Amino acid sequence: MPNGNTDSGTPANGSGALSRLQESERLLADEAAKRKTGTGCIYVLLARACLDLGLFDEAQRLADRAAAPVLTRVHFVPYCLQLLGDITIHPDRFDAKRGEASYRAALALAEPRGMRPLVAHCHFGLGKLGRRNGHCEQAHEHLTIATSMYRRWI
Repeated sequence: MPNGNTDSGTPANGSGALSRLQESERLLADEAAKRKTGTGCIYVLLARACLDLGLFDEAQRLADRAAAPVLTRVHFVPYCLQLLGDITIHPDRFDAKRGEASYRAALALAEPRGMRPLVAHCHFGLGKLGRRNGHCEQAHEHLTIATSMYRRWI
């Protein structure tokens, strides 16, 4: 999946993307003030865009905002948690404990709801985390589960 970066790792058209993100956040804040619920998914999308652009503080702030109970429908919380896991295992933000906790919490909510693609993404994240921490057996187990789920999903 493209992440908006050039081969050199710098954001592609980063200034234009950043201004669009800021504009979107302003519009979303206005909408959230009116509706109070249902805007969590949009915050997740904005946070994902920030993560792809390498704006880690913004990604973290927006993901935390997305997880706020007043903004998020219960069925969307696992997506917020998975995103928080992705943020915390990024090499520039690495926090193994928070990453694992986020992925495991997302799994606990996603599995009983049958959210298979999200479950696969969480296993993939846990696999990357295990590999980075030198837990090869755990990493292999999670990556095998994720691969199997991705194959059935396609």
